[in-house]
Amino acid sequence: MSLGNRNVIIAVGLIALLTILIAFWTWPVAPKLTLYGEENPRSGAYHSSGKNCEPEALASIRDGGKRASHTDACRKEAEEFRLNTNDLIQQTRAANAAQAQANIASQQLWTGWLQTLGGFLTLAAAVGAAVYARDAASHTRDANNIAREAQRAWVSLKAAPKLIRPTGVDDLYIRIEFIAENIGATAATDFNFECEVFFLEQTEKGGVLDARMKNKISEWKASYDDMGPSVLLPGDTEVASIWETRKSSEIGWWKDFIPNNDAAHPALLAAVFYRTATRPGMVQLGWRSWYLGGVGDDGHSLSWIEKPKKTLGPNDMCVEPLRSSLVHAEYHAS
Repeated sequence: MSLGNRNVIIAVGLIALLTILIAFWTWPVAPKLTLYGEENPRSGAYHSSGKNCEPEALASIRDGGKRASHTDACRKEAEEFRLNTNDLIQQTRAANAAQAQANIASQQLWTGWLQTLGGFLTLAAAVGAAVYARDAASHTRDANNIAREAQRAWVSLKAAPKLIRPTGVDDLYIRIEFIAENIGATAATDFNFECEVFFLEQTEKGGVLDARMKNKISEWKASYDDMGPSVLLPGDTEVASIWETRKSSEIGWWKDFIPNNDAAHPALLAAVFYRTATRPGMVQLGWRSWYLGGVGDDGHSLSWIEKPKKTLGPNDMCVEPLRSSLVHAEYHAS
């Protein structure tokens, strides 16, 4: 699972947890109101003064004056009770209306809460869609870059020492071949191949040698645009050679480095400049460095060359990389 997917899942989980907490704190509850629970005063069987005002009770009174007076009293009491009852009914209706309004408010709260929940989920879905769209675009771009880079030119470099022969007074005649091969799928255009031999001085540190090599690469880079056009096709090789004599003063023989003889520490540098069909506006720079050494009596490679008394052939020398692999860079063509 990619980091982006994990982040989306974590975000959705946090939103869900937050939604549950909000629901717990704001869960809407409908209010409970007490309903009017008295006997309905409009029922025909209901009398305000009870059984004393029933027709049978009134008819049983023999005194006409008393019966009339009691009948008026019952009528007045019934009217007063009717008025009070009507007022109570209106109050009950108002309470019922208030309860209905409370129920409506409760439903509105429910609706708002559900809208809030939907907003959170919509936001989470939008964030997830954006993250997945970003990842898809990134993967598509990476796939396109891989496909494009697979169709470009790639140039590898090798060094093959051929001959070192003593000449003059502690001078050396050197023959070294450098081989560039296009291992890519398309041609390397505007191709240029450079090489050089350095000798590490006895008091010189490794960082100084690196600086000298980088300065030489800068010189080659500055003169690259003046080179004539050349093309290295896929699978083809180009060979650059050094056949020259190096004076003893250039070699800088190391004294007392090995018993009974002097030694030299040569280093090799090769660089290629070219353009590719996939990035025609950029100049590709690849360079590699090696140290050149001899072969010991036990067959192991050495990092130096003992001052030779005879000619050294390919089997008497070896090359080992100063860096672990080819260094590649690119820069805009001028």
